[in-house]
Amino acid sequence: FSDQLPEGPEYPRMWLDCPGYKGPYKDPGGCKAIETPDAKTIVFRLTTPVPDFSDAVAMPPWTAIKKSKDTGVNYDNRPFSSGPYKIQSYQRGKQLVLVRNDQWDPKTDGVRTALPDSFRVIMGIDPGVIDQRLIADSGEDQRAITLEASVNPESLAKVLNDPRVKQRSAQALSGCNRYLALNTKRKPFDNLQVRKAMQYAVNKEAYRTARGGPTAGDFATTMLVPTLPEHEAFDLYPAPPQGDPAKAKELLARAGYPNGFAVTVTTNNKGKGVTTAEAVQAGLARVGVKVNVSAVDQSVYYTTIGDTAKESELVFFGWCPDWPSASTVLPVLFGGKNITPQGNNNVSQLRDPQLDALFARLATTTDRDELTKGYRAADRRIMELAAVVPLINEKVVLVRGSKVTNTNQQMAFGAEYDLVAIGVAR
Repeated sequence: FSDQLPEGPEYPRMWLDCPGYKGPYKDPGGCKAIETPDAKTIVFRLTTPVPDFSDAVAMPPWTAIKKSKDTGVNYDNRPFSSGPYKIQSYQRGKQLVLVRNDQWDPKTDGVRTALPDSFRVIMGIDPGVIDQRLIADSGEDQRAITLEASVNPESLAKVLNDPRVKQRSAQALSGCNRYLALNTKRKPFDNLQVRKAMQYAVNKEAYRTARGGPTAGDFATTMLVPTLPEHEAFDLYPAPPQGDPAKAKELLARAGYPNGFAVTVTTNNKGKGVTTAEAVQAGLARVGVKVNVSAVDQSVYYTTIGDTAKESELVFFGWCPDWPSASTVLPVLFGGKNITPQGNNNVSQLRDPQLDALFARLATTTDRDELTKGYRAADRRIMELAAVVPLINEKVVLVRGSKVTNTNQQMAFGAEYDLVAIGVAR
């Protein structure tokens, strides 16, 4: 609720009955929808029934923090720990060292194994260097993994063609998607025909190639990824992966833009950000759309595109379900009431009464078949409105050091190494 901490999942704002609440730093009276009747109980009063609430409160934004430990915007410098590890040292953007928490009792925690003595998280290393170090598997890198990072395209051949490295790798659909959002509040994307033209104009093949080729992901035509139970395969704009420039030009002419137009796309300046933007830029140039690439620093990327007043016409965005349900995807990304001045995730800025009414109904539906049917209808409606161009359902290729153990990859959800179970060999 605080405007000082605008990023993160929208669920608390969506569900807690706190009208007018400005957050704990401006409204010390607190959110009246949260009660603590005793030392071990928290009561949340919601605006509507939420079938997935038990999944939601397992996420970090719902974590209970002692008031004496809440340092506001500085909290992430030193989060308070009640788990098996505590912070020994932290240098923002450089390094985080976690060591055992002597106040943690494993008898009270049936989830975390806490096998390693410590974790050292190193930040700011070039992705290509990370790949090289993991492939070489030397020294301390034998006990290393990457977090939230697939192998770079230029390193894939070394990983997949060398049996010794390949046996230390894993591949899977990440459960995430990548898409190009069309800002429906800015011309020319307030025009439905223009948005439909973009579905044919974008060269998804070039985009995927820039991300590493087939191992980067499968071509997407919907917003719900195949790893979700509500996913349904359909394609309202059938075209080859390279696009259909002739069809795009036809739609642009019908919309009053026979000679195209000029727009800006925002991307991040790290990793594949610029190369993928240039791939889309070249594809749109075929239909007369001139694209200016604005590359912003990765550290402020989501803050930049989450500012609704300043958001550019085109924005690269990706999303991963918070748990295996479409309720963590479509309402968050396309619910009109979830558009906020800062920290906005509905980057297409889509407000559709039909969608909003459907989301409101599904939010209180507990029947699984009805939920599946409803979210499939919502996915189809989003694509009818052409508010985004789905690009790929992302895949990841991960490499681990040879002395890393218990690497139970979460194949259906996240496709990352499970840090709760992970261990190291001496």
